[in-house]
Amino acid sequence: MKKQQTSLIRQLENHPRVVNLPCKLSAIGCMFRHSSHSKQVSNLFFCLTWNRWKYNPDCEEACYFSIIYPDTWIAGRPSLPHDEIWLSYPPETAAFFSQILPPGIFNWKSGENNPQFRKKLMLSLEMTRIIRRIYDKLENFFLPGSVDALDLLALELIEECVIPIQTERSQYTENDLKIMKLAGQLKNGVPLPELIRSYGFSRRNFYLAWNRIYKISPIQFKLQENLQMAADLLRRTELPISEIAGMCSFNSTIYFYNQFRRVYKMTPRQYRERHFQN
Repeated sequence: MKKQQTSLIRQLENHPRVVNLPCKLSAIGCMFRHSSHSKQVSNLFFCLTWNRWKYNPDCEEACYFSIIYPDTWIAGRPSLPHDEIWLSYPPETAAFFSQILPPGIFNWKSGENNPQFRKKLMLSLEMTRIIRRIYDKLENFFLPGSVDALDLLALELIEECVIPIQTERSQYTENDLKIMKLAGQLKNGVPLPELIRSYGFSRRNFYLAWNRIYKISPIQFKLQENLQMAADLLRRTELPISEIAGMCSFNSTIYFYNQFRRVYKMTPRQYRERHFQN
């Protein structure tokens, strides 16, 4: 990641959106060489802090993920300057996040003095990728679609922070974690035989480990993911259906139509007419 010098803060509350998400950002900021300070916050904040605006893949870096609940007083402690990205949401979105995030991580209760959540993580390559994209959108803030993209990228960043915390607390075995990583690569088009070899599974052990996590076969899993991606593109874009089929790994448009109709009980064209987000 290129070193960035300029802190950027954008107020988003009054900006119109195309996508009607239940959790729209009020504001977002990338702060460099930032120092803590005391203040009262009325919004919900998700914060990620680390020591330098650079990711070194040869040396994993510690970062801190924090959740600050509405109506909280932050008692700033003396600290060395650090880099930080923060996401600010209206207070009413706390109810939404309490439904989608694990209770061991998101502990908000309405009307109560909720303690700040703080957890040490490792700044992963995926987190860094999302942060870079957020910064790019902040720099090009007035381009069409930037505010919607920031809403979605903010949720991606929260997810990337929550997953390792929840995984650490779970009963997943080493094989379980390998299977989940493998599934992500399978979804992105890497051939299954190649993945089985690269993760060191025999064919038999792979299917035993796979069936422990997923209730459908790898082929059905990949088909399901591809169809979900296609449905998302049909809702959000005006791309030709044949192009969407190719983007979602369907070599035949006829096969795509048949599988889409089997799952969604309508053709891709009918789905777009009914669900397109304009």
